[in-house]
Amino acid sequence: STAELSRMADQIQDLEGQSHALAKKRQALSRQGADEANRLKAHLRALLGPKNPELVKFGIRPQERRKPRAPSETAKKGKAAQAQAVPLAEAAPAEK
Repeated sequence: STAELSRMADQIQDLEGQSHALAKKRQALSRQGADEANRLKAHLRALLGPKNPELVKFGIRPQERRKPRAPSETAKKGKAAQAQAVPLAEAAPAEK
């Protein structure tokens, strides 16, 4: 009947409104949870140290320890050129 269809349409609108409100609440809670997780991770890093392997127990990847870098090609060339350069005092003959 028409009354029943009208009641069902009203019920659908109410449920859609509830669904929208719940979706907004879920998003807010998700954002709050992510913020709190980040805060907790920061505290653990501060407490244990950013490179501590114990962080893995809490699902946090520790910072990698830096490996000494090999000298680059341009640095090698610069040192070779520097070694070949003659100091200015030795290059020019002394004038009297």
